[in-house]
Amino acid sequence: MNTANFFVDSAKSVKSALKKDLGLEATEYEIQKVMRVDLGMKFRKVLPISIHGNSAKNLVLRQQFAKVMISLLFKGKTILNTDETWIGMSDFRRRKWQVPGTTNSIPQLQTADRISMIAALDSNGSVYLSLL
Repeated sequence: MNTANFFVDSAKSVKSALKKDLGLEATEYEIQKVMRVDLGMKFRKVLPISIHGNSAKNLVLRQQFAKVMISLLFKGKTILNTDETWIGMSDFRRRKWQVPGTTNSIPQLQTADRISMIAALDSNGSVYLSLL
Protein backbone atom coordinates (compact mmCIF):
# COMPACT_ATOMS: atom_id res chain seq x y z
CA MET A 1 0.00 0.00 0.00
CA ASN A 2 2.95 2.35 0.66
CA THR A 3 4.57 1.73 -2.71
CA ALA A 4 1.21 2.31 -4.44
CA ASN A 5 0.88 5.66 -2.57
CA PHE A 6 -2.39 4.49 -1.01
CA PHE A 7 -3.85 6.75 1.72
CA VAL A 8 -3.55 4.59 4.86
CA ASP A 9 -5.88 6.45 7.22
CA SER A 10 -6.51 3.63 9.70
CA ALA A 11 -5.61 0.11 10.67
CA LYS A 12 -9.21 -0.77 9.92
CA SER A 13 -8.73 0.11 6.22
CA VAL A 14 -5.60 -2.08 6.09
CA LYS A 15 -7.52 -4.89 7.78
CA SER A 16 -10.30 -4.76 5.18
CA ALA A 17 -7.76 -4.56 2.31
CA LEU A 18 -5.91 -7.62 3.69
CA LYS A 19 -9.13 -9.60 3.88
CA LYS A 20 -10.39 -8.48 0.46
CA ASP A 21 -7.16 -8.77 -1.53
CA LEU A 22 -5.28 -11.60 0.21
CA GLY A 23 -7.91 -13.33 2.32
CA LEU A 24 -5.86 -12.78 5.50
CA GLU A 25 -7.25 -12.09 8.96
CA ALA A 26 -5.50 -9.82 11.49
CA THR A 27 -6.52 -7.64 14.41
CA GLU A 28 -6.18 -3.87 14.22
CA TYR A 29 -3.68 -4.00 17.10
CA GLU A 30 -1.47 -6.45 15.18
CA ILE A 31 -1.63 -4.25 12.07
CA GLN A 32 -0.72 -1.13 14.06
CA LYS A 33 2.20 -2.95 15.67
CA VAL A 34 3.55 -4.15 12.29
CA MET A 35 3.21 -0.66 10.80
CA ARG A 36 4.92 0.98 13.78
CA VAL A 37 7.65 -1.55 14.65
CA ASP A 38 8.39 -3.50 11.46
CA LEU A 39 7.73 -0.81 8.83
CA GLY A 40 8.79 2.21 10.93
CA MET A 41 5.55 4.06 10.18
CA LYS A 42 3.98 6.76 12.34
CA PHE A 43 0.41 8.07 12.61
CA ARG A 44 0.97 11.74 11.75
CA LYS A 45 -1.07 14.83 11.01
CA VAL A 46 -2.05 15.30 7.35
CA LEU A 47 -0.82 18.53 5.72
CA PRO A 48 -3.22 19.67 2.99
CA ILE A 49 -1.62 21.49 0.03
CA SER A 50 -2.87 22.63 -3.35
CA ILE A 51 -2.63 20.13 -6.17
CA HIS A 52 0.25 21.94 -7.90
CA GLY A 53 1.77 23.49 -4.78
CA ASN A 54 5.20 21.87 -4.90
CA SER A 55 5.60 21.26 -8.63
CA ALA A 56 9.01 22.08 -10.11
CA LYS A 57 7.55 25.09 -11.91
CA ASN A 58 6.07 26.56 -8.70
CA LEU A 59 9.28 26.00 -6.73
CA VAL A 60 11.26 27.96 -9.34
CA LEU A 61 8.62 30.73 -9.46
CA ARG A 62 8.69 31.11 -5.66
CA GLN A 63 12.49 31.39 -5.72
CA GLN A 64 12.37 34.06 -8.45
CA PHE A 65 9.70 35.97 -6.51
CA ALA A 66 11.82 35.91 -3.35
CA LYS A 67 14.82 37.36 -5.19
CA VAL A 68 12.74 40.22 -6.65
CA MET A 69 11.04 40.95 -3.31
CA ILE A 70 14.34 41.13 -1.41
CA SER A 71 15.75 43.58 -3.96
CA LEU A 72 12.60 45.77 -3.68
CA LEU A 73 12.81 45.81 0.13
CA PHE A 74 16.46 46.90 -0.04
CA LYS A 75 15.34 49.80 -2.27
CA GLY A 76 12.89 50.94 0.46
CA LYS A 77 9.67 50.03 -1.42
CA THR A 78 6.48 49.26 0.51
CA ILE A 79 5.15 45.78 -0.30
CA LEU A 80 1.48 44.91 0.19
CA ASN A 81 1.02 41.14 0.67
CA THR A 82 -2.59 40.06 0.09
CA ASP A 83 -3.93 36.58 0.76
CA GLU A 84 -7.34 35.00 0.32
CA THR A 85 -8.39 31.97 2.32
CA TRP A 86 -11.67 30.14 2.66
CA ILE A 87 -13.57 27.70 4.80
CA GLY A 88 -15.05 24.95 2.69
CA MET A 89 -13.09 21.74 2.60
CA SER A 90 -14.49 18.33 1.75
CA ASP A 91 -11.78 16.04 3.15
CA PHE A 92 -11.70 16.01 6.95
CA ARG A 93 -9.11 13.27 7.44
CA ARG A 94 -6.56 14.70 9.86
CA ARG A 95 -3.98 11.94 10.31
CA LYS A 96 -2.60 9.00 8.36
CA TRP A 97 0.01 6.26 8.65
CA GLN A 98 3.15 7.20 6.74
CA VAL A 99 6.77 6.06 6.56
CA PRO A 100 9.17 8.64 8.11
CA GLY A 101 11.05 10.75 5.60
CA THR A 102 8.16 10.87 3.13
CA THR A 103 5.73 13.71 2.59
CA ASN A 104 2.54 13.68 4.61
CA SER A 105 0.70 16.17 2.43
CA ILE A 106 -2.34 15.41 0.30
CA PRO A 107 -3.66 17.46 -2.63
CA GLN A 108 -7.17 18.82 -2.18
CA LEU A 109 -9.66 19.99 -4.74
CA GLN A 110 -11.53 23.21 -4.07
CA THR A 111 -15.22 23.09 -3.18
CA ALA A 112 -17.84 25.43 -4.61
CA ASP A 113 -19.49 26.88 -1.47
CA ARG A 114 -17.24 28.67 0.97
CA ILE A 115 -16.72 31.67 3.21
CA SER A 116 -13.85 33.82 1.95
CA MET A 117 -11.56 36.08 3.93
CA ILE A 118 -9.06 38.49 2.42
CA ALA A 119 -6.19 39.72 4.58
CA ALA A 120 -3.35 42.06 3.67
CA LEU A 121 -0.18 43.07 5.44
CA ASP A 122 2.24 45.69 4.23
CA SER A 123 5.97 45.79 4.84
CA ASN A 124 5.45 48.63 7.37
CA GLY A 125 3.32 46.39 9.62
CA SER A 126 -0.23 47.61 8.79
CA VAL A 127 -2.96 44.92 8.64
CA TYR A 128 -6.12 44.97 6.49
CA LEU A 129 -8.99 42.40 6.76
CA SER A 130 -12.17 41.70 4.77
CA LEU A 131 -14.80 38.93 4.99
CA LEU A 132 -16.77 37.99 1.89
